[in-house]
Order: sequence, then structure tokens, then C-alpha cells
Amino acid sequence: MQQEIRQDILAILQETLTALKKEDYGELKVISDHTIHNASIFQDQDSLSIAVLVYALYKILGQGIETDKHVAVTCMRVLEDADHFLQEEKIDAYRDIIRKLFKIVSETDEHMHLYIREVVDQAQIKKGSKLFEHGISLARAAELLGISRWELMQYIGKTRLPEQIVGGVLVRDRVRYARKIFGV
Repeated sequence: MQQEIRQDILAILQETLTALKKEDYGELKVISDHTIHNASIFQDQDSLSIAVLVYALYKILGQGIETDKHVAVTCMRVLEDADHFLQEEKIDAYRDIIRKLFKIVSETDEHMHLYIREVVDQAQIKKGSKLFEHGISLARAAELLGISRWELMQYIGKTRLPEQIVGGVLVRDRVRYARKIFGV
């Protein structure tokens, strides 16, 4: 794991722990979205995993279900372990803890198991669309997240990605410029 990515994930872990302690579950979405920046630049599995995990926690804890308190406390303990291992640069131990946290989230409640699985899947798809927005190809975004291109295309097709103005130049002006260059 690159040092810059490690430092960013350490910051994300601290922000996540703070949000969980304050029971500010809406902040988890903001934290998750932040990790996409590194994931789009470095295209690494660790940034993607933490983004998906924090987003799944946001979706689960944001529901206001009574079991949330137990889930939040359990997740805080495991995230503290993850933070400890990452600070000591024990990357394999950190990754094992993250896998354990995914398992805890997925097995929180047998009645919620299917919902949680769907949340994790949807989180991956949503994060894939964010990668796509950041200029990563659809195929590469799907590959990084372990989802099919079709799942990602279906989600992107249902959402309208805002047309971005490249470098502050409107599409109309870019077309005029292209016509001028090609003499059309």
C-alpha cells in the first residue's frame, strides 16, 4: 500500500470513528465520498473497500433501527483495531480486519442479512458510478469493484450524470471552435 493512500485511509478511519461516537451517521456518506478521490487516482482496492464499507455503514445506521447501537459499538471496536494495524503498517492484518468488518456488517441480523447484502452491492455500484464520473472507464470501474459492467451500466443509465463543463468552456463554444478548426 502506498504511503499516501495509507495516510488517507488513516484519516478516514479517524473521521469515521468520530462520526460513530457522535452518532452522526449522515457524516459517513461524506466520508465515503471522499475516499473515491483516491480510488479514482490510484485505482486501489483498499480505498475502494473502505469507501464501500463506510457507505454501507451509513445506509445501515441511518435507518434508526434499535440494533444500530450494537452495530455501531461493534464497528467502532473493529475500526479501532484496523486503525491500530494500519498505523503500525501491518497491512495484511489491516486487510483481515476490514474483511472481518464486512462480515460483521453482513451478519448483523439474520432478518437484515439480505438487506445488508443489497446495501453493500448497491454501495459498490454507486461507487462505480463515481469512479466513472472521475474519468475511469466503465469496464475498469466494474473490475475494481468486482461487479458486472451490466450492473454498473444499468445504474448509470438510470441516473443522470450531470454534463460537466470542461475547463469552463460550454459545449456550444467547443462545437463552434471545432467547426472553425475544420472549416465547417
